[in-house]
Amino acid sequence: MIDVQSFISKELHSLLFLEEFVFARNKFSASATSELELADAVVMLGDVLIIYQIKERSPKQGGDAAAEHRWFQAKVLGKATKQVRDTLRYLETYAEVYVPNERGRIFNLAAGAFTEILKVVVYMPSPNLPADCRCIRHHISGSAGLIHILDARDYLELARTLRVPEEVVRYFRYREAVLTRFTSDCGALPEPAIAGHFVGGDPNVRPTVLSAIHLHRLVDDAVDWALAPFMRGLHDHLATPEGNDDYYEILIEFAKLPRSVWRTVKERIVHCLGKVSNDELARPYRIVDPRTGCGFVFIPVTSELVRNPNWSTIKLRGLKQLTAAHKYDQRLSKCIGVIIGKDGKYFDISWCLINGEWARDPDLESALAANFPFRPVKLAEIQGYHLRSE
Repeated sequence: MIDVQSFISKELHSLLFLEEFVFARNKFSASATSELELADAVVMLGDVLIIYQIKERSPKQGGDAAAEHRWFQAKVLGKATKQVRDTLRYLETYAEVYVPNERGRIFNLAAGAFTEILKVVVYMPSPNLPADCRCIRHHISGSAGLIHILDARDYLELARTLRVPEEVVRYFRYREAVLTRFTSDCGALPEPAIAGHFVGGDPNVRPTVLSAIHLHRLVDDAVDWALAPFMRGLHDHLATPEGNDDYYEILIEFAKLPRSVWRTVKERIVHCLGKVSNDELARPYRIVDPRTGCGFVFIPVTSELVRNPNWSTIKLRGLKQLTAAHKYDQRLSKCIGVIIGKDGKYFDISWCLINGEWARDPDLESALAANFPFRPVKLAEIQGYHLRSE
């Protein structure tokens, strides 16, 4: 039997989402005298919210096919979808829905702060659940719209494949579009067929059972793009540790990025680590994601600077100046900077965020014209999923 809280804390956190994004302590005070309960987990990714409700069937409770059919109708399509609808109603009704995330920081999850809310029911059935229940992929609610229905084992496989938060959001959007457009064709498809088509299929062609082959073609190259180790330690490496808002805003910017941009960021970080390990002087590396309007600059520094008695001041000033310069040069509203040095065995890494609408700055413009510190930025099409040849 799957333990609901263990599932949430282990799978949602370690495979898909950081603790900063997950709200599994799901009660909030609606008034001075009343307390209401949200779904099993709510995940916040910038302006997108995902509501999760989880149902499990103990093997000891499992009965014959008819009994399992009744359980599915009552608990999954009935109670679970009602809990999702209730959660959505609470978020839409109350202007203040204060809930702590898994790090203990309190956020207001009221629906007005989000442009999109995705609804997901994950269930763990007994072996005797009949096929007509297993092929149900979604539920249409008059008040909540489409609610995704997934077997927990299918969800865990998705979690192992779609390990970037942006991909999870994009997959559920894609899945809703496919199930809405091809309800009769795709309702009976196994989840791997839908996921395989998302990863490598032609978006203009409906998925088939053969679409699952794309999952087997997917190259496991997480070492080239996985950023979770850097992101999990981010709160310990801020240029100004008291800037907690910067910490969450930086994480949210990374959560908006697809795997292709994570790959590019990882590549730049690895370049910086190599340069500082060899104590080589190098210009900053930088990128811009046009979809989010966020820039990134990665600054390697030599050990001579790190050993300077005023390194803490130099580091903070240099990081902020180069981040602001990249933001200005590319006319961005926000930019994340990373400075990396090394003295001895340990790397010295600090992050910062500069946020604000672009405005002309003659002094900064003159400084960049006199001494431009960057490599040029070029347009490039970057692959997200790498697939083996058929």
